[in-house]
Amino acid sequence: MSPADSKLPVAIFLQRYWGDKMTFVERQLTGLSKDFELSILTPVDETQGQSKRFPIFSKEKNFAEKIYSGLYKKAFSRFTTISLSQSSYWKSLIQNKNIKLIHAHFGPAGVQVLPLAKKCGISLLVSFHGYDASKLLEDKIYLSNLKELFGYEKLHIICVSEYMKKKLLSAGAPSGRITINYYGIPLEEFQFVKRESPLEKIKSGKTVKFLQIANFQEKKGHLYTVKAFRKLLDRQPNCTLTLAGSGPLKDEIESLCKSEAIGEKVFFPGAVSVKDVFSFLEDHDIFVHHSITGSSGDQEGIPNAIIEAMATAMPAISTYHAGIPELIEDGLSGFLVNEKDIDSYYKKMEAALSLDDQMGLNAYEKVKKDFNLSKQVEKLKVLYSSLILE
Repeated sequence: MSPADSKLPVAIFLQRYWGDKMTFVERQLTGLSKDFELSILTPVDETQGQSKRFPIFSKEKNFAEKIYSGLYKKAFSRFTTISLSQSSYWKSLIQNKNIKLIHAHFGPAGVQVLPLAKKCGISLLVSFHGYDASKLLEDKIYLSNLKELFGYEKLHIICVSEYMKKKLLSAGAPSGRITINYYGIPLEEFQFVKRESPLEKIKSGKTVKFLQIANFQEKKGHLYTVKAFRKLLDRQPNCTLTLAGSGPLKDEIESLCKSEAIGEKVFFPGAVSVKDVFSFLEDHDIFVHHSITGSSGDQEGIPNAIIEAMATAMPAISTYHAGIPELIEDGLSGFLVNEKDIDSYYKKMEAALSLDDQMGLNAYEKVKKDFNLSKQVEKLKVLYSSLILE
């Protein structure tokens, strides 16, 4: 028997499979693949040009099914469902591979794949990540679909924070079948960095560099970071801010910096590849990430970017938002402020300029203890095995 044959088979279901572009999922899958034979089931494969670590079984609806699905969805405001041809294709695959567990990422994907799990009579694990346990909970159709999902006797749920667990329980999730599994990061890729402390830099007249790495979306709070940084510069001009990333609000934030006359202090390097993130972290002193609840109700889980920064012993400033307080303890492993509180935010930025090495060390220890990818994957492996044997 080959090593691959000895691994227990598991199907991973995503509505769109992005491969390396969905870093937190891909990292988890890579860790799991050492002990499980993973097959990706997806209606849409977006991995063109990428190296493929796992077999991908992509099946789009045929033309007639697309027409019917579109009319059905328009008439009944339903979320996407699996068609007969997709169900037949994936059911055959599941039976041939003797798969006993489907792991769906994001609530709508769990709703979509539920009929397939029922037809096959196998366990269904659904990971909720953020918007699917925040703004979507205001949708009555989604809540109705979740009620059916939560009623499946072979269902188990993963959420990425205690905060999210409470939200899902309030929506009717079964309390005995829900597990918290934090996002983890590979510590070998985000090593401890011995930096000159902000306090030492200020004393010697060196520039203190603030950093955020995030797509320019409303919930990432760039607007509030820029406004707070503008106030900080009035008191501490020897600072810079790097806003790395791309996205729909990038031009708006660049224009704001120009109108605030701080364009020469704020840098926009564009999107940062996964392999270059550590270099950015290594070259900066303080991380900022002012997460807010978007106007649509969208919320974060626990942003991976903050975890990665703290893993390098960088102090971070963020908000009392979703699961972030489970990562950052205010005044100990970082700083927290209320959402959109610009005055408190800039004061925390100023306080960070007086830090020695201790807060960064506390941040590093917190990630090492609770957000280590290896530890979180090991917990997930135990859950996989128990669900397969149900």
